[in-house]
Amino acid sequence: MAETKLVMLGETGVGKSTLGNKILGREVFRAGSNLTSETKIANKQSGSFFGNAEYVSVIDTQGLNDAEGTDYEHTKQLIDLLKREGYISAFILVLNGQETRWKSSTWSMLELFTNMYPNFWNKVIVLVNFWPTDSKSIKRRQTANRNEQVLRDSITEQLRSRISQNIHVRVEFCDTHYDVESANEKKAFEDTIRNLIILARSFEQTDTSNLKAMKT
Repeated sequence: MAETKLVMLGETGVGKSTLGNKILGREVFRAGSNLTSETKIANKQSGSFFGNAEYVSVIDTQGLNDAEGTDYEHTKQLIDLLKREGYISAFILVLNGQETRWKSSTWSMLELFTNMYPNFWNKVIVLVNFWPTDSKSIKRRQTANRNEQVLRDSITEQLRSRISQNIHVRVEFCDTHYDVESANEKKAFEDTIRNLIILARSFEQTDTSNLKAMKT
């Protein structure tokens, strides 16, 4: 089986680095604050999935909307890395489940990749983070009519209205800050990530060696 390569995309503070650490089962990426990205260059780390036998690579990227204002240079550096990699298995667009409005930097990045990578949306999985799976949180969301399907529909509507009506987006939910003492919450997180990797491996590999940066 070819190497599974997951590219983490998203704003600063959505949990990309923490997610990568949990997938690989060890602390290899530095997690930052909500304002400043700890990831200064796109960084690839490989290892066994959840510390077990399944092998996977994670490419952690600089957070969009970083306080230092270097989004375009960060995106250019990521493109150079992807060209060297030759292919990727999936782009994981990580969103904050507690924040419903997307910043302009996110839209700029999505438009950039859409323009330069024709098959981009065939390889995107939206992962909504900070989506607690404890019973109290689930009950609060039910009371507020804010369930997973409602948010899936909202994400799809935003993408279709801004990017393309032809987008068929895949949306998963997790919480990288689950209670490690809760077997149910741990299982919910690991089941979601296993499904995500199975889906990523099902995508057709596409060459990234000829990507070219484009300003939007």
